[in-house]
Amino acid sequence: NFMSKGFGNCLNYFTQGQVDVMRNFLLTHPDLASVTMTEQDVAEICPCVEDEAWVIDANTILDEVHTSPGDIIIEYGSRLTVTGKLQMLPDTRIYVERGAVLEVDGGLITKRCDEMWGGIQVQGNIYRNQPLFPFNNLDAEDAGAVIMVNYATLEWAKNAIQTRDDRIPWPAFADYYGGVMYIDRSDLKNNQNAICFMRYDSLNKSHFDQMEIVVETSSGISNPTGMTIWKCRGLEVTRSNF
Repeated sequence: NFMSKGFGNCLNYFTQGQVDVMRNFLLTHPDLASVTMTEQDVAEICPCVEDEAWVIDANTILDEVHTSPGDIIIEYGSRLTVTGKLQMLPDTRIYVERGAVLEVDGGLITKRCDEMWGGIQVQGNIYRNQPLFPFNNLDAEDAGAVIMVNYATLEWAKNAIQTRDDRIPWPAFADYYGGVMYIDRSDLKNNQNAICFMRYDSLNKSHFDQMEIVVETSSGISNPTGMTIWKCRGLEVTRSNF
C-alpha cells in the first residue's frame, strides 16, 4: 500500500482496511462536515488485490454486499452460495475445485472497480462422468460445478466461466477439464468472453435454459464471444439468447 507495508502487488493501492478507515473518517469526523466528498465518492476508491486468497472450506452464504480482497478458492466439500452482491477486484478469479460448488441464486457477481475481474474457473475430471444437478454430496474426484438460477447475473469479467484451472501446470492441467454448469433463467452481461468449454470426451451434462448473454453497446467491449466449445457433446441449450 502507500505506506509500503502491504503485499508486493499492493504498493500503489490502498488496502481494503485503509479504504474502510478513510471512509469512516471522511464521513463521520465533525471537522470535515463541510467537505463535499460523498459516500459514493469514497466508495469509488479501488482497494488493492491481496496476495492471499479467500478460501471457502465450508458451506457459505453471501446474502449482503461483499468485496473479495483477492482470489476466491472453493475447496472440495464446500458450496459458496451468493444471494446478495459479490464484488471482485481487477483480474481476480473464483476457482471452483473438484467436489466444490459455486451457486449464484438470484445474486450478482460483478466488478468492484473500473477494471474487469478475471472470472470463474471450474475444475473437472476427464476420467470421470460429470455429476448431476443439484450437485449434492460430491466426492473429491467429482467435477466442480457452477449454478446460476433465479435471475442471477454474472458481469464484467474477462472470461466469465471457463472449464479449466490456470494454476495447474502442464501437462496435468488437461486432466482437470470437464467442469459442469447449470444455468437457468440467468444473465451473463458485459463479459469479454462469456462461457468457454475445454475438451471433455464423456457426455457433458451442462444445462442452459432461458439464459441471456448480452454485451451492451455502451460497455466499450470489442469482439466479445458468447460460448466457445472444444470437442464436447451432450450440452443442452434451450430458449437462450446470445
